[in-house]
This record gives sequence, C-alpha cells and structure tokens, in this order.
Amino acid sequence: MFKNFGTSILVPSVQELAKQPIIEVPERYLQPNQNSIVVSNAASLQQVPVIDLSKLLSEDATELEKLDHACKEWGFFQGRSKDKTTKAFVLGLQ
Repeated sequence: MFKNFGTSILVPSVQELAKQPIIEVPERYLQPNQNSIVVSNAASLQQVPVIDLSKLLSEDATELEKLDHACKEWGFFQGRSKDKTTKAFVLGLQ
C-alpha cells in the first residue's frame, strides 16, 4: 500500500548541525526562489492595535476593551501615551 513513498533521506539532527560551525546553509534546507505574493490593496491590511496606556485607568472602559481585544486576537499591541509618567514607565521596560 505504501510502497511508492520511497525512503527517507538520512540527515543529522538539528542539534548535530548546531555543534559544527556552518559556513553555508546545507543544500537540502534551501528553497528555490519563488515569486512573492503581492498584496494589491495595502489599505485592506489590518493595523496593529494601538493602546493609549494613559487611558487604561480612566473610568471609560473603551481602552481596556481595546487592550483585551488586542491581547486575545493579536497577542500583542503597540503602547502609546501622551502622559509623561506612562512614557517613562514604557521606556523603562525597553
């Protein structure tokens, strides 16, 4: 039933490859040049969520909802703030 699949190529494990200095990428890991996918309408691309960190503690829950959505749907966000205290906090994290 599975006779037409042939045999596997014997290759060293990634750990074995990592032990040696690699001067060039082994041929088996190279992909032929392929045409890039061109997106015709860049405006349709979604933007990374931007969260105003200074608004997170306000009574308006809008920014918290945006943060919740960004974390659940994107896994990350871009933080911005006009508040000097928040800016110092963000710069301290970098």
